[in-house]
Amino acid sequence: IWIKQVCFWGTAFCLLGFPVAVLGYRMGWLTLELSFNIIIATFVASCLLLVCASFICLVGFWQANIKLLKMGGIICLLLLLPVGGLLTQLVKGKALPKIHDITTDWHQPPQFQAVPHLRKPTDNALEYPGEEVFKLQDISYPNIAPLETAKSVQENLRIAIELAAELGWDVIATDKASGTLEAVDTTLLWGFKDDIAIRVTETDRGSRIDLRSVSRVGLSDLGANAKRITAFIELYQSRYPSDS
Repeated sequence: IWIKQVCFWGTAFCLLGFPVAVLGYRMGWLTLELSFNIIIATFVASCLLLVCASFICLVGFWQANIKLLKMGGIICLLLLLPVGGLLTQLVKGKALPKIHDITTDWHQPPQFQAVPHLRKPTDNALEYPGEEVFKLQDISYPNIAPLETAKSVQENLRIAIELAAELGWDVIATDKASGTLEAVDTTLLWGFKDDIAIRVTETDRGSRIDLRSVSRVGLSDLGANAKRITAFIELYQSRYPSDS
């Protein structure tokens, strides 16, 4: 009986640990550090329980005990969700560089004027880290580059505002004189706030669009900022294929 109770409550903890951590953080009940600690505890407990459940399956098979075999099998199947999901994130985190500031122009990255007023003192700095970070970016995301177009600065700024809204970004400020736009994007799962700056400058051909996306929290963005910039570039190129 006690084995069944341990398995039941252990499995319940493992299945609920991740959603409780995310919901607790989004609702403001838990700090990010505590939420991550809950996720780590969930992963460790899931791995240990998975080993125990596998042993139960072996015992059930050895003793030809259908009930024991069934119980162990169900637990194994249920635990594949938290173990598989968290293991995938761990592997992804190891494979990607520990950076959270992505830009198309590291020499003169687009700057933020309005966004700083929305940030907390504990958020990641908005000062661009420099060439070393860009080298890491270039290795993992070599396709991140400025958009060179024949359109005017004002026309591209208007398009940038439209595309930002279409991508679900919250446009905070625009400046026609400087050809800049600032926006905030909220991640779907955790509700993290990431800041975006777009700068449109005049060129001999027309104008150039540079983008920058910065995470407010976390050392690694797990590719979120590069994905965001790429989404903007691909959407622009799909709308104006002959001009990009």
